[in-house]
Amino acid sequence: MRKLGRWIGAGLAWAATAVAGDFTWTIVGDGAMLANYAGAGSDLAIPAEVDGRPVIAIGSEAFANCAGLHSVSIPDGLVRIDSKAFAYCTGLVRVELGAGVAEIGQWAFRGCRQLAEIAVAADNPFYRNANGALVDRRTATLVLVPPRMSGSFTVSDGLAAIGNEAFAGCALLTNVVLPDGLANIGAWAFDSSGLKSIYLPDSVTEIGEGAFSGCAALGAVEGGGGLVEIGRRAFERSGLTTYAMSNGVERLGKWAFYGCRRLARVRLSERLERIEERTFFDCAALASIQIPRRVNFIGEWAFGECPALAAVYFGGMPPLVDPEAFANSPSVVNYYLAGIAGWGSSLGGRPAQPGRPVVEMNAPAARPAAVETSTKPRSGAAMARDAGFF
Repeated sequence: MRKLGRWIGAGLAWAATAVAGDFTWTIVGDGAMLANYAGAGSDLAIPAEVDGRPVIAIGSEAFANCAGLHSVSIPDGLVRIDSKAFAYCTGLVRVELGAGVAEIGQWAFRGCRQLAEIAVAADNPFYRNANGALVDRRTATLVLVPPRMSGSFTVSDGLAAIGNEAFAGCALLTNVVLPDGLANIGAWAFDSSGLKSIYLPDSVTEIGEGAFSGCAALGAVEGGGGLVEIGRRAFERSGLTTYAMSNGVERLGKWAFYGCRRLARVRLSERLERIEERTFFDCAALASIQIPRRVNFIGEWAFGECPALAAVYFGGMPPLVDPEAFANSPSVVNYYLAGIAGWGSSLGGRPAQPGRPVVEMNAPAARPAAVETSTKPRSGAAMARDAGFF
């Protein structure tokens, strides 16, 4: 244990930091902060006061990597839980938050893969429990779903956002129902979860960085008619087989579909102007794609390592293309509409010639009634048919 100070004289009042038993405490105004815990864990009730001072905070990484900690009860007077306070407490199953907890720092419970329950005092004005998840009352944000949650989960009505890493590591969770009115999905929100399918309400305008990264079972995403931005790495290494992007999407982040090796059909937004670096890198099943007419830039390795990619159809003038845009994608032929100026015999180091796509992809279908009333996952093939892929 890293000792921040030592017990001096009769009590805590004599030192800025002090060690007492398994705890290291730090003076914070008239209160005390639990700075470090070096005990074996098991079922722990954090004391409400130490040497007459109220315990008002848990410091950053205070319990980090405490594998033996099974449950923890936080007193009503404690106000703040700092970042990574309980990070990687791999045996932590239950957390009880007192009435005074007002601030929970970033990644406070990151890596707590056995966490099954988060209880919140009924009179806590800042946080509440909703369907087993931790919700911030002030921002109407879903903060954390216990990683041991399994099956299907319904996000409560009235919430405006899914917070960063809210569902991260929920490997047993296969389906999530999102409410109408939800606006944002935070960074890494569903990272490495067990999702098989999801429907995005039209109220969702933004998918954050890495939101569905590593969701290997995620075959298709429906809805999303109101999307404006899809963040970088949003779907990287996911199991997507088809994706029909809404025409409202204006920004598509770098590496958005990186490593989606099952992705075979994609429809891009007509408002899109840039395809950034490595957006479709290592999409091994992608055989063809249509590039909207407004696209004026295609970045480095955007379609690199796509061995099946044979036809890239352009709807407008030739964009600026990085020389490595199609690196290690040897079968690519670029097709453009006859009569459009500026085209030559090659683009991005691959041949170019007149031609047009055989099948036009449709916009995403309206929300199916079955999705509104049922949480049963639907097959990727069924979703693709609804989206107009075939």
